[in-house]
Amino acid sequence: MDSRARHKTTLDLLQEKGELSVVELSERTGTSPMTVRRDLQVLEPEGVLRRVHAGAISVASNGDLPPYPVRGWPSNESAKPQPR
Repeated sequence: MDSRARHKTTLDLLQEKGELSVVELSERTGTSPMTVRRDLQVLEPEGVLRRVHAGAISVASNGDLPPYPVRGWPSNESAKPQPR
């Protein structure tokens, strides 16, 4: 499984469960716990999760909204007035 697929799987599982352990992610993705930890280090600065001891929690699960790029808000292009 490549890193994009692992990241998507991680985010999907976090959205579903709210929190995950490194061991569980390792089993689900078929990778080592160290690879999972590295993936979590990459995803945390994007604002989609927060790393905790031995795992991660979804940012949305603690009441915070994820950043705009993650929420999939429409771009400003759709807000521009249409020519008449």
